[in-house]
Amino acid sequence: MAVERWGEVEFVDRCVRLLQTMSWGDEPELLSYLGGTRGPGFVERGLGREGYWLRVWPLRAMLYASEVGEAEQAARLRTLLTDENSQVSAQADRALLRLAERTDRDPQQLGD
Repeated sequence: MAVERWGEVEFVDRCVRLLQTMSWGDEPELLSYLGGTRGPGFVERGLGREGYWLRVWPLRAMLYASEVGEAEQAARLRTLLTDENSQVSAQADRALLRLAERTDRDPQQLGD
């Protein structure tokens, strides 16, 4: 649905920007796509400030976008492989592996 709304490139750019800024900022519409109807409630209760959902939701969403801006996004995903939260790093790993499959490249060479 979000890809239909913005197109893949813009949607992925928004997700990456969210990962870079770690702030929902001016993205309430993106939040509703990523977190569903419960997304805004998480942020209102302060759960979004912990950063976990800010990192996991965009990563999960990028798993389902079929073109991720390929190599440009791989470096950003790679930095999240060492996130202190194991679930965040696992989602980043999954996204990187899918990207490698789509581009028919070695996952170790993506993002270099």
